[in-house]
Amino acid sequence: MLDDFGQIGRSYREVDENEADRETVISDIKNGQNNNPMRVVSFNTPQGTSRDATAEIAREIKDWSERKVSTSGSQSGSAGSTYSLPRGASC
Repeated sequence: MLDDFGQIGRSYREVDENEADRETVISDIKNGQNNNPMRVVSFNTPQGTSRDATAEIAREIKDWSERKVSTSGSQSGSAGSTYSLPRGASC
């Protein structure tokens, strides 16, 4: 996850391998655990590959948000739920 810290710059966040799964990354973004997520990169170390998963993750968060709004009947969602989509992601 590339996170933007404003004036001090951007940095890829270090993540424990047990918390680097898709569900945890999405949950962390939805719960505001990141400052300003810019990019999500997926690594497949056994195959030696990586790819930009930003749009995919942003789409999942957007879909979750829309489902939450439609079931709650309000656009504000529940108190205490904060999230931000990775900037620059097209959904």
